[in-house]
Amino acid sequence: MGKTILVVHPERHMLRLIEVDLRREGYVVLTAADAREALRLIQAHRVDRIVLDWMLTELQAALQSHPATQGIPITIVQPGARPRVAV
Repeated sequence: MGKTILVVHPERHMLRLIEVDLRREGYVVLTAADAREALRLIQAHRVDRIVLDWMLTELQAALQSHPATQGIPITIVQPGARPRVAV
């Protein structure tokens, strides 16, 4: 089983595109459309990396300071880019 990546993006079609790419690379992928859903998934699963939409940078600060997520690497995805993630 591959490492687990949490993808947080407000647009469902983008979540799906990123999810398909990462699954193809062998990762287990969790998806969330917002901060509340992301925190719920982080508390329920062991997450090795978080991938965030570039417009959610305020969430990045919140996640980095949250006890459950401190130390989990965060990758920011910019428009038109697909993440290449090494965990």
